Amino acid sequence: MRVIPLRQFGDVEFGSAADALISLKGEPKRTRVKRSGLTELDYGSIFYRFSQDGLLVEVTADAPTLELDAVLVSFNLLANYLREHDQSYFERCGFSISPRFGVAHDPDFPSWVTAFPASSIGLWRGIHNSDAGA
Repeated sequence: MRVIPLRQFGDVEFGSAADALISLKGEPKRTRVKRSGLTELDYGSIFYRFSQDGLLVEVTADAPTLELDAVLVSFNLLANYLREHDQSYFERCGFSISPRFGVAHDPDFPSWVTAFPASSIGLWRGIHNSDAGA
């Protein structure tokens, strides 16, 4: 799946309206509102999430390989690639997060990847690691 960092995942741009996505992709299998308040359109192997103002802010997809800066990266190599190519890389609650590429993934859930625009970086940074001993 091709990623244009912080702007586009596959053929859909962040900031797109839900009705534009439905016109492009057809009706989703399911629509629901998440606890976060985001409206999620479920297409099976890809989920599109929209803010309360109806704009695309997150995509989660089953993506065994990602195209990042014209380089194909397989899921099993993704965390290392992100660490090596993004000085702002960080981890939260098991997720590997790359602000440079606008992607996050949990290595324990192959091959699901979440992509996001620049406006979501602060939300990812704001996630606090849980510490059972605290």
